[in-house]
Amino acid sequence: MTSSDRARPFDIWLAYLYSADRPQTGKVRPVLVVAVREDVIIVAKVTSRPPAADSGDVSITAWQQAGLNVPSTVRCSQVFELGPGDLLRGAPIGRLRADDRDLVVRQMVALGLFD
Repeated sequence: MTSSDRARPFDIWLAYLYSADRPQTGKVRPVLVVAVREDVIIVAKVTSRPPAADSGDVSITAWQQAGLNVPSTVRCSQVFELGPGDLLRGAPIGRLRADDRDLVVRQMVALGLFD
């Protein structure tokens, strides 16, 4: 069983993401699984930075319950496609609570990322 077999939308996983401005570098960071399609896992970046104004960012209110160590933000405008082996540790670190999920879905719909 691979990570993509276990990944579910709204799970929080760790993944290595490459930097947009320096593609040869990156770091391990939490990501929010947005969708799972066969061999592709769609994720949104999670950061400890506060939401930026008018950016599509969503503050996670129940960040501790989601398995995060610090107050965190989902960057709904920063979505990536990962392969099955790109999710680390073999299991999610947490899952978004229903009210946080609703906020993320509304923001992604507003950004035109989902219907």
